Amino acid sequence: MILSGKLSRKITLKEVKASKGARSMIEAAGGKVEYTEKPAPVKKEKKKKEKKPEQAEEAPKAEASKS
Repeated sequence: MILSGKLSRKITLKEVKASKGARSMIEAAGGKVEYTEKPAPVKKEKKKKEKKPEQAEEAPKAEASKS
């Protein structure tokens, strides 16, 4: 049992993460820890929305109403 600090036989862990201390105890007893790192998910880039042309048209309308 690893919690008590004793490992009496060799074991193999597959796809299980283990701390450095647990890994070293398992390897010292003749066992091994096999874990495959999974690639990080790829983030999709969001498309930026273009400004609406309405905002550009509002400025001339405001000037016309002042006259």
